[in-house]
Amino acid sequence: MPDVMDRDGRDGGMRRTCPAIGIVLLAMAGGYSAVVDDLKQVSGMDLYRGPESGKELLRENGFCVVPQYYHQIFGPYLKQGDMFDQKPDLPPFVTADCVFRTFHSVFEEELQQVESYAHGKMTACAAAMLIALGPRPTEGDTLVWDYFQVARCLLEDVPAPADTPGVARELETIVAEAGISVSPLFGYEMDYSQFKPRGFYTKTKELGDYFRAMTWFGCAAFRIKSERETAAAMRIAETFAACEDARAVWNSLDTLYRQLLSHCDDLTVAEYADFLKELPKESAGSERLSAFTERA
Repeated sequence: MPDVMDRDGRDGGMRRTCPAIGIVLLAMAGGYSAVVDDLKQVSGMDLYRGPESGKELLRENGFCVVPQYYHQIFGPYLKQGDMFDQKPDLPPFVTADCVFRTFHSVFEEELQQVESYAHGKMTACAAAMLIALGPRPTEGDTLVWDYFQVARCLLEDVPAPADTPGVARELETIVAEAGISVSPLFGYEMDYSQFKPRGFYTKTKELGDYFRAMTWFGCAAFRIKSERETAAAMRIAETFAACEDARAVWNSLDTLYRQLLSHCDDLTVAEYADFLKELPKESAGSERLSAFTERA
């Protein structure tokens, strides 16, 4: 909803209002909606505060729509509008779209609060995973470390460490939001326009950072056709299984999202971690990777 200047001036300054709301007025005569020539027969007509043209429409059609300004779409049903404050017993006209829009407004507000809270939790989770992974190797593949480093930098809004040029390039590409481009870390194309915060994620810097980080977790996929990426995914699952702090954070957030939205429609890191526990510890690395690939 856009921010507009509050018309009644009670609070002063800018207030969040719903300028597009139209109050539907029905001409009720004898208990039924009807077209009436004499508006004096209409209950509550003495409280009408709309334009004169509205009265003519009410007379001709039996109803009219009068623009009003409220902070939420359900405002008229709580107080029945400024026009009817003096006579609260006038019946409200509830439409199906209003019920749906009100539910959506309440849900969006709740989700915004949850994800503001989740920002700190995910920051702690990324940091815990980096600690559990140990020092970043100076040789060999560093995809797992760089993957979580990108998330940490997005969540904390900090630059990449000096010794991680791939992370720095990935962050530059994410911030540019320039559309389809090859990921500096993964080497395949991603749609970087998806990293542009939208909706309520634009309201605070914290929510914008959270949006980018979660988009990174969602879009940076570890493909089963790539042995390098599958090995990295297995390392993540192994580290997650051994990291109590990361598991605690992930489980708490997963519970929240299941309650608000639904179950995840794909295997989660926790499910992969549980599967790895079933494999014999003495299995060779190649055998574990093969079993992991088959299960994935």
